[in-house]
Amino acid sequence: MAQALRFAIEEMPSSMLRGCVLEVDEDRFDGMQMQKLYDADGYPLTRRGPAVRHRR
Repeated sequence: MAQALRFAIEEMPSSMLRGCVLEVDEDRFDGMQMQKLYDADGYPLTRRGPAVRHRR
């Protein structure tokens, strides 16, 4: 799940994130929820710096 979050937040244009849903087992996360999970202290992967993110 962490790698999917990283892809959605760091690689996809932010305009696409608004319409995305990540489904893990029985749980569904919309774009805003994905951003919160990515920003959480418990996110296990190294994040890219904000200047490197592909925000469109």
